[in-house]
Amino acid sequence: MSQSNPPPLHALSRALRDVIFEQASTPATEILLAGFLDGYISQCVGSCVQVKTLYGPAIPPLAYIMVFGPASSRKSTMGKPFQAHFDDYHRRYVTETAEAWSEYRASLESWKAEKAGILKTIKKQASSGRAADDCLRQRLIELEKSVPKMPPSPPSRFEDTTLAPWLDAAARNPATFFYGDEGSGVLNGMDKDMVGALCGYWSAMQPSHARSHTGIQIVNVMPTVILSIQPSVLVRFLTATPKGLHFVSGGCASRFIFYGVSEAEFARQSIGISEDRSSTALQAALERSEHFFRLQDQLNRNGGAGKKVLELSDSAKREMRDLEKYLHSIRRNAGSDGELALIDKTAENILRHAARHHEFNGIDGLIGVSEIADSAEWLLWSLDNYVELMESEQTTGRSADKDAETLWDLMLYGLHIRDGKITRRQLAEEAFNVGLVRSTHFSDALGVLCQRDLATLKDGYVYWEKPNRVSHLISTFNRR
Repeated sequence: MSQSNPPPLHALSRALRDVIFEQASTPATEILLAGFLDGYISQCVGSCVQVKTLYGPAIPPLAYIMVFGPASSRKSTMGKPFQAHFDDYHRRYVTETAEAWSEYRASLESWKAEKAGILKTIKKQASSGRAADDCLRQRLIELEKSVPKMPPSPPSRFEDTTLAPWLDAAARNPATFFYGDEGSGVLNGMDKDMVGALCGYWSAMQPSHARSHTGIQIVNVMPTVILSIQPSVLVRFLTATPKGLHFVSGGCASRFIFYGVSEAEFARQSIGISEDRSSTALQAALERSEHFFRLQDQLNRNGGAGKKVLELSDSAKREMRDLEKYLHSIRRNAGSDGELALIDKTAENILRHAARHHEFNGIDGLIGVSEIADSAEWLLWSLDNYVELMESEQTTGRSADKDAETLWDLMLYGLHIRDGKITRRQLAEEAFNVGLVRSTHFSDALGVLCQRDLATLKDGYVYWEKPNRVSHLISTFNRR
């Protein structure tokens, strides 16, 4: 990761920033924690609400998250509170419903035995040439209408990606949680059916599953995925293994949001994490999660009836359309099919991100323009992360210093603004028009300017001095 491209923490709510600042001691661990936190918000909120899209039906605001950082970057430490909280909730729920499940299993076995006995008798009567007993036929019809009702279930957490157990669990509670502390094992365990199911869910095409007493059913799956992995392992998987190539070409990789720290960036930082740090903000966030887990349970008990549908304000819709135009403008410069697919999915991920944070933060009313803009910063930052990851071991022959000169000329002469202040996204759009078409080119060039104290990046804005004597600053730039 370039030093000029930190996570846009200013775009999160104060409560979530407090969690990150409380638990993470370095910029690297802030990135990792932000990824786990976003994924957990998806897990608790994503199946409770839907968000209305600009052009199609409402969709759940769920997420697939990829958290990558080198060995010893404390990925496990950052993700552990969310894993432990979910597992504790699951254990408590299972204990509280154990008696109801015991009664259900006994009723189901009795139901199956009676049905099998009736079918056997009817078959025997038919084989002997006798007419079937009308009472038996009527009883069979009654049985088919009175399958024992399954008690409510908690969402399940998986560390493997076996399709049948996942769909079986989703039939009991659609909100399933894939969490891989060592994501390479999860990725390598995925077969084509699993990749297809994850892609299909994201595109609102639910998979089918055969169940013993109901036949083929369409399963309402609502998965959240959080995979933690080392950058070099992820690159090798995506570029040098048959499963990884299918993961990219099949479109699964493009559904993910990438929260990452490179080996080079991590090497410049301390990894110390205080063991006696406060947990006040974290506990408040976890308690908020429990509220949504209880809401999940209520919705699951009544078949999802009454689920809230979030909508965008008119200004937020205009912002989304502007973002779609920008994303379309950079498609032609995608460096690979994988990057192109990720660009095409970014707009929908922006909408999902804004919706789940809107609901988790308890914001009433329509999703506003600032929420869309904040989420766009996260998703464009994620896109940069992916591009930088995939280009990390390539030498492009470009000069960051030369690109910095081009960017500096643009900032001094090409931007018709009175003060030296512009959002990072707007500056990236302007830089695109002067030849810095790759996000890595722009990030590296801006990094050079920041390192030379000619520009400052803060809260999503780029600042620089607009002097009267421009020639003095240019000569200063050239001397450095």
